[in-house]
Amino acid sequence: MNETKKQIKILIADDHPLFLKGLHEIISEESGWLVVAQAKDGGQALEMIIEQSPEIAILDINMPQKDGLEVAKYVQENNLPVSIIILTMYDDELIFNRAASFGVKGFILKESAVDDIVDGIENVIVGKTFVSSRLTNRFLQGTKNKKLLQNIHRFKLTRMEQKVIKLIADNYTTKAIAEELFISPKTVEHHRSNICKKLNLSGKNALLRFVLENKELLQRILPEK
Repeated sequence: MNETKKQIKILIADDHPLFLKGLHEIISEESGWLVVAQAKDGGQALEMIIEQSPEIAILDINMPQKDGLEVAKYVQENNLPVSIIILTMYDDELIFNRAASFGVKGFILKESAVDDIVDGIENVIVGKTFVSSRLTNRFLQGTKNKKLLQNIHRFKLTRMEQKVIKLIADNYTTKAIAEELFISPKTVEHHRSNICKKLNLSGKNALLRFVLENKELLQRILPEK
């Protein structure tokens, strides 16, 4: 048995009974996955999340009472221990960005749900983010670039912080950054910490990964050292 599937409790919510039934059948075929609750609206879904404590909640974005994003926002604000996967009929960039801001871990187009739902759950279970491939081909890269630009300005990185990121992108070490900017290595580390907080990055090498993933764009948009 795949250990990642062991005793995984899943909630599904959709206001279309036939779609809900089909989703239940697909998930139930997987060993170790248990659908512990089904909801027909967002209000009911939220109650069941609180009562049943599922590891995964799969929510239609358009439901009566509360939509999927409202439920995701409540989950995030109240630190409920459940990972959210959103189902949507739309490849709308604004909706995608809102879902990401509410901590949604999976974003699946309904038209490809039959093909994507199992992969989506498997990825989210192990802490990864999953997005339907049809979405990534349509707008994900453009969204990523625009969001990066927005974050650089929205979170008001200081010019010094921007210079630090630029130097990291240019493969400078902490010591080399300190020498280049005439500051101490301790001050460089302080700037790195502030950058991580402002860009919502966490983990030992989160800033380095962020810079490497966006290196080309960062080198274009940040000021010269």
